[in-house]
Amino acid sequence: MRDSKLISVLKTMTKKEFRDFGRFVYSPFFNRLNNILKFFEELKKYYPDFANKEFTAENLYSKMFPDEPYSYSKMKLLESDMLKLAEEYLAFIGYKENSFETDKFLLTELKKRKLNKLFEINYKRANKDLENITYKDENYFFAKFYFENQNILNITNNKLYYEKDIIQKQLNYFIDYFLLQILRLYSFMTYQQKYLFGFDFDLRFLDEVTGYITRYPDAIKPLILLQYYDVMLSITGEENYYVKLKEMTEQYYRIIDINELYNIYVSLAKFMREKFDENSNKYIDEIFELYKTILGKGIFKSHFHMSNTFFINTADLALRKKDHLFLQDFINEYSGRLPLEHTADTLNYCNALKSFYEKNYESALGHLALVETLDISYKLIIKSLTLRIYYELNSIDSAESLIDTYRHLLLNNKLVTESLKNENLNFINYFSQLFRIKNEFNHENAEFLKKQISERKDIALKYWLIEKIDEMI
Repeated sequence: MRDSKLISVLKTMTKKEFRDFGRFVYSPFFNRLNNILKFFEELKKYYPDFANKEFTAENLYSKMFPDEPYSYSKMKLLESDMLKLAEEYLAFIGYKENSFETDKFLLTELKKRKLNKLFEINYKRANKDLENITYKDENYFFAKFYFENQNILNITNNKLYYEKDIIQKQLNYFIDYFLLQILRLYSFMTYQQKYLFGFDFDLRFLDEVTGYITRYPDAIKPLILLQYYDVMLSITGEENYYVKLKEMTEQYYRIIDINELYNIYVSLAKFMREKFDENSNKYIDEIFELYKTILGKGIFKSHFHMSNTFFINTADLALRKKDHLFLQDFINEYSGRLPLEHTADTLNYCNALKSFYEKNYESALGHLALVETLDISYKLIIKSLTLRIYYELNSIDSAESLIDTYRHLLLNNKLVTESLKNENLNFINYFSQLFRIKNEFNHENAEFLKKQISERKDIALKYWLIEKIDEMI
């Protein structure tokens, strides 16, 4: 009973929602079954955790029907009916919270009943409400399209005359809706493909979409253009799209929904992290300022957990910039925003990084030993940092042993994407050559190795490899 679908739904309800659900159950419009009322009265005694040892199907049944022997089938039917009501209540909550849905059904009914005056009043009021929305996303454009569609149908229904502009507006709103929606899908798909699972998606209609945006630049709304730059940045990797996306985000951030703002900054940070790995000296100031901007927008304070990756990257940049005051303030302010299951491991890893940059390598190894997670992302960064520590300690045997387990992890773990696998395998390969050259004191080979590394992009920690070569030359 505790693990049933019904209880899983009820546990998600706030006190107010559960109280309102009781009103929902007692409303004869939604429920006419007396046994359901009895069932709710028993259920509410165990809300919110439903953890009491007396909370069993048999006990509830005996309270509801004291003169009957327990019936499994009757109890299951009650659960099923109550679950259906709970699902209807959740749908009702969503309906009431979305004014567009309310207006959509209202206008449809008024049109169908040929109540033209009421239709016109509510049509104007619904459009006015829409214009007061700050974040005019694809839902806004679809609502505008739908309202215009109902307006045309209402005019036709009442045999009235309408201007051509009404039809043109309907088409324009639909195009805006379509562009924003499909660009969001492209953005999601390219992110999955590039950074997570390496899926090979077929981005159908992309050429037509980009062609339309190129042909009609003056007709493209700011949010649509933002999505376009985001997609093109992910697909092409061209820095001019980074600049345009960043500039537009800074210009229009007040009209961008917080969820969308977060996604845009994730894209910007991912791109700049790749550029930083290619040339840390050129991009370190840019990426550090970008991370500070993201923090300054207050996204993590108001809405989201901070990913362990973002936290670690921010700490790494602060350490490289030797901005110790910023680092301490950052850790104090944002460690509480980390997912609870990653907090200890993330802080231990950051302590290891701090010791590494301070050249206290034994201390760094000690902090790394405290990181206990099985998360593959941690395993990879731990191994790469440990290799760098062994390099500084000139621990050849330890490095060779770790390289073997590092390579084995990359080749056998299915959660590692192809791009991440190749970047880390290339790092291992060039690290091995670097370590050998270091102990051979062969500067000529170091120059050649630097040239090889500089000409490739798919190398993890490329900046560090080049820094170590430059120390030898």
